[in-house]
Amino acid sequence: MTDINTIENTLSRTLDQATASAHSALGQVSQAATQAAKTLDAKGDQLMHAQARLTNSCRSYVQTQPLTALGIAVASGFLLSWAISKR
Repeated sequence: MTDINTIENTLSRTLDQATASAHSALGQVSQAATQAAKTLDAKGDQLMHAQARLTNSCRSYVQTQPLTALGIAVASGFLLSWAISKR
């Protein structure tokens, strides 16, 4: 009977240790995922602000230099058309 009690106690301690390790690992993964989500959210906000700044900059440039902007657009169109037709 003593051997069964010893085995039961050993298994119980091992299971408790495994459970504690699993909970600890899950907590670490959860913290890492939360941090990653916060970082992605911040980067998304930065990209949205960068897009808004670029859009405003382009709009301002087109308003102050309409002919130059038209020339750049036409040249870009020709280059893009040439690059696509070469494939």
